[in-house]
Amino acid sequence: MSRLRKKDLKSPDQIWQASAQTFGWLRSNWLLAVILVVVLFMGLVAYLYYREVQKINEAKAEHSYGRVLSLYEQWTLEQGKKTDKAADKKNGDSLKELNAALGNLAKKFPHSRANAFADLFRAKLALRDGKTTEAAKLLDNYKEHLPESDEGLGLYPLAVTYENEGKWNEALKEYNRILNQKDSALRKWALLGKARALKNLKRNKEAADAYQDFLDEFPKSPELSTVRGLKTLSESSAQ
Repeated sequence: MSRLRKKDLKSPDQIWQASAQTFGWLRSNWLLAVILVVVLFMGLVAYLYYREVQKINEAKAEHSYGRVLSLYEQWTLEQGKKTDKAADKKNGDSLKELNAALGNLAKKFPHSRANAFADLFRAKLALRDGKTTEAAKLLDNYKEHLPESDEGLGLYPLAVTYENEGKWNEALKEYNRILNQKDSALRKWALLGKARALKNLKRNKEAADAYQDFLDEFPKSPELSTVRGLKTLSESSAQ
């Protein structure tokens, strides 16, 4: 190993040079440095404040969503009761109250997850009035805000809505998305939906295959005999 010379010992290293240059810049531009620090600090404070406000607003939105859920369940229960003038009036009042609560949630917390989840109830009310296109849009937004593991809860009613509109390609797409999910609790119904969509698209051979998949995967299903019959009809149509 070569010995260090005096010249080497007197030469400042790169780190020292960089530090010296930095401190020199700070001495010359101390006001600018202070402004940068203040701006960064204020930005951090504003971000933390924004996050806290968002949490508070989401909590309030969830409280409003709870009221919507309660009113929807109450209105649903009243739907099954015996109808007379008094019951019809009560049912109408409950529906008005539910719509008012949905409107209040959308007005106060339009960008909250709770408001997006409430689109499920809006979609069901739209379907009740025969507004399938509107219901499909609402369900699509509801689905987008669900956790990935629960996405099928939004996909299935969306697929059914497309069926009601006669949009079989769109319905087939949503049923396939459910079937592509691992361990979906809706797989059984998605297979039947897929078969219906294929049959209506005149893809009878594929429909028969979908019914066979159902028979293979759910051999103890109460719908077994019905599905066998549907499979036979699809095979006959495919010939």
